[in-house]
Amino acid sequence: ITAIIPLYNKATTIARTLDSILRQTRSVHEIILVDDGSTDGSAQIVEADYAGKVTLLRQPNAGPGAARNMGARHATAPFLAFLDADDEWRPSFVEEAARALATDTGGGAYVCGYDAGRYSHLRPNKVAEIGKSGWAAPPVGADGPTIKVHVDAMHSSCVVVRRDVFERAGGYYARNRCRYGEDSYLWLNVLLRERIFWDHRALVDFHVEDSALGFAISD
Repeated sequence: ITAIIPLYNKATTIARTLDSILRQTRSVHEIILVDDGSTDGSAQIVEADYAGKVTLLRQPNAGPGAARNMGARHATAPFLAFLDADDEWRPSFVEEAARALATDTGGGAYVCGYDAGRYSHLRPNKVAEIGKSGWAAPPVGADGPTIKVHVDAMHSSCVVVRRDVFERAGGYYARNRCRYGEDSYLWLNVLLRERIFWDHRALVDFHVEDSALGFAISD
């Protein structure tokens, strides 16, 4: 599994994110971080504190989809995992994903649940809401609301996808520096074409309070 991180002005959270990868009970093959034109010293933190542990790529600001796509092009592992620069994997995430994916070599992706902490009432664990466990066929005949819940559950930080499946789906939407919903088109394509392993356990900490591209939070 290659871990890919899109980075844009996350100086206060990037160490937390990288440390969560390095603490995994099963190591990833490589960590690729794509600096998307940060101006707050984020990339310098990576260079100073994670030299030799992370492959750092740079591009002029083009949006998170373009950054993730660049990381995927440089990946050398057969599976891709996209972790946002303000989220965390819990220690067993990679191990559990690898174990699940090994049970069906034709399966397209693994998706686990997430924990949004004190904001869970605003961002509940969608995989638990779906009620599926283990491998499931594409919900091709489902109605629109059901499809939407499935796509919403495929938060990028919670997904490990086969590289050839990612490429066949066309990667993330990246036109016009798209910053919102750039993952929806990708995961909809994967959802409707591939078998997916659904794991309702929350193996990712979703830090909505640190997201500049999510929803507004007022305490």
